[in-house]
Amino acid sequence: MQSWRIAVPPLDAHCVLSVALPARDEAERIDRALCALALQAHPERFEVIVFANECRDATAERARRTAALHPRLRVHVVEGGLPPDARCVGMARRIVMDCAADRFLAAGKPRGIVATTDADSVVAPDWLERTLEEMRAVDAVAGFVEIAAPERLVMPPALRALLTLDAEYLRLCAEAESLLRPRAEDPYPRHRVFVGASFAVTAQAYVRAGRLPPLPSLEDREFAAALRRSAARIRHSLRVRVATSGRADARVTGGFGTFLDYLRRCAARGETFLVDDPRALFEADDAPDGIAAHPSLPVDAALALLRAFVASRKAEAATRSTAASGAG
Repeated sequence: MQSWRIAVPPLDAHCVLSVALPARDEAERIDRALCALALQAHPERFEVIVFANECRDATAERARRTAALHPRLRVHVVEGGLPPDARCVGMARRIVMDCAADRFLAAGKPRGIVATTDADSVVAPDWLERTLEEMRAVDAVAGFVEIAAPERLVMPPALRALLTLDAEYLRLCAEAESLLRPRAEDPYPRHRVFVGASFAVTAQAYVRAGRLPPLPSLEDREFAAALRRSAARIRHSLRVRVATSGRADARVTGGFGTFLDYLRRCAARGETFLVDDPRALFEADDAPDGIAAHPSLPVDAALALLRAFVASRKAEAATRSTAASGAG
């Protein structure tokens, strides 16, 4: 990794958070991503590092132009290229996150926050504020990411219906997990997904976890697993929100775009879709974001299992509470 470090100006003394923003051929979207960051309060407390990686369009130029329109927003735009065998989002995101983390550590700020999002995503106006609030008690925060409302509204009704089922499946998985393995630093309500469109980690925890894996896909999920192995405290916050693209041209195999393509095909055929069997979640001692110990099953069947499990656990808790109070 020594050969692929990028150079940016020295860290500002007031900076407490650095946004790592890898981008490849995102000239049509980068301005929206940066404008959303420009709306954040207290711009003196953070910076943005845009790594325009192997771009064949005007991504870097558009980023600089947008930054010039928001002079209070501190933006560093770096253009670069990776060798053919390293051209992947995992490597690009790692390079820019390494840069941010190393600058915090060199400045004696181990709790400096390295945050990341995507060039086709738009952070909420309070994204920075909420991230900083959540990070006070933990080592990493995973934000809640959903498809931007304007893009979702123009999707076929059948596809929107499948997305609603998937959202309910993920919500119930998070609730079941909280009932099984409650964590003080990550109470319910919460979600259970850790994706590159929105997560933040202290520089110290980032290095302790071994830095972001330079993988061609699912680097965010692997990094989340590494954080857990390093005993990092992770908060899956519903208050840290990002709207991402529902683009049809998936950039990464195996990521959200691939899953969305799968849902599009199911919707077009009038079929349901398969999800991981939640019984693996009930049995696992420390289930990762993916559940793969059981065969997949239709989402409706999974929802039925989850609802029954959550209801039974809540009933048991109510019974114990009544017995402890001496009522009845």
